[in-house]
Amino acid sequence: MMTTSRWLGYLSDESRVTATVPRLCDKVERRLSEITCTAQVFEAANLFALMLFRAGMTDDARTVCHAELAFALRRRGRSDWPETVAFAVQPQINLLRLDGYAGDHHRGLRGLQELAEISRTRGGALPDADISSPDWAVVPDWNLLRNTIRDVVIADTCKVTHRRSTAAALLEAAAVLRAHWPLSSHSGAQHAYEAPYLVDAVRAERDGVAAVGGIGRRSGLTRAIQLCHLASQLAQAGERGPAEAHAQTAQRFVAQAGSLTLQSRLTRLRIRCAIADTLHATGHVSRARAEFEQVVLELDGEDPALACDIVRRLGGPDSATAGQAPTTVGPERVRILLDRVMTTLTDGRH
Repeated sequence: MMTTSRWLGYLSDESRVTATVPRLCDKVERRLSEITCTAQVFEAANLFALMLFRAGMTDDARTVCHAELAFALRRRGRSDWPETVAFAVQPQINLLRLDGYAGDHHRGLRGLQELAEISRTRGGALPDADISSPDWAVVPDWNLLRNTIRDVVIADTCKVTHRRSTAAALLEAAAVLRAHWPLSSHSGAQHAYEAPYLVDAVRAERDGVAAVGGIGRRSGLTRAIQLCHLASQLAQAGERGPAEAHAQTAQRFVAQAGSLTLQSRLTRLRIRCAIADTLHATGHVSRARAEFEQVVLELDGEDPALACDIVRRLGGPDSATAGQAPTTVGPERVRILLDRVMTTLTDGRH
C-alpha cells in the first residue's frame, strides 16, 4: 500500500536540480563561457547531460557522459589526475541513472552495486571506465568521495527499484543497504530507512524493520519522514486520531532539526507538504490550504513542478501552468550546445 504522499515521492534529503530545460540551457551556456579548469569542464558537461535527460534525449546524454569519461582517461599521468579521478565518478553515476530510469534498469542496479563496493572497500572499478583501486588510492579527499558514492548508491537504488520493480524487491534492496550502512539515517542518505514506510508504513512501524539508528537532529528528521508516511496512510484508512498524532510528532521532529544543514532547502518544504496532505485528509482543509499556499510562496519559483502539483492538489485546474516560462527549447539550440560541449571534451585544450 502506498501512502497519499506518493505524489511527492521520496521525502529524504537529497540534492535537487529543479530548473526547467530552458534554464538549464542558459546555465550550460554560461558555464561553457567561463571554463578555465578541468573541474569546470565536468561541471558544464554534467549539467548538459542532465538537461538532455530532462528533454528526453537519452542517447545524446549517454554520448556526453561517455565523452566525459574518455576526457578523464586522457588526463591519466597529468598533475591533476587525482582530482580528475573524483570528477569522473559523476558521469559514471549519470550513465547508471540513465539506465535506471530510462533504460535497462537491471544494468543500472548492477552498476550501483559496483559503486557500493568502491565506497565500502576502496576497491573495484567503474563499470564504464578503466578507473580502479590504484586510482582511488590517490584521490585527495577519499572520505568525501566515499560518502558521496554511498549516498548515491542508497538513494538511487531505492528510487530506481521503487519506480521500476516490485515492492518486495524494494524492501529487499533497502534491507541490504541498511545492513551495509546502518547509520545512514544519522549521517547519509535516508532513503533505505524511508523505503519500507513508502511501501507499507503500518507494517514497517509494527515490525520495526527500519528502526532509526544514531541520535541527533538528522536522525530525528529521518524519523519525521517515516511518520509522515505513517500519518498519511492512517489518514487514508480513516484513522483520523492516530494520523493527526503522528503528523504532529513529525512536525516536532522537523522543528527540532532547526538549523540542520541539508543538501536542499526543498527537503523541509516537501516534508511540510506531506504533513499538510495529512491535515487535508483528516478534515483540516483550511489549515492544509494555508500551509500549502505558504509553501508555494517560500518556493519562490525554485521548483515550478512542485508548485503546480500543489495547485492541483488543492483542486486547481491543470491549466495552472499557463503563462509560466516555457519548459522546452528548440532542437537547433540543443544541437549547437551539444557541438560546443563535445568540442570542449575532445579538443585537448583543457
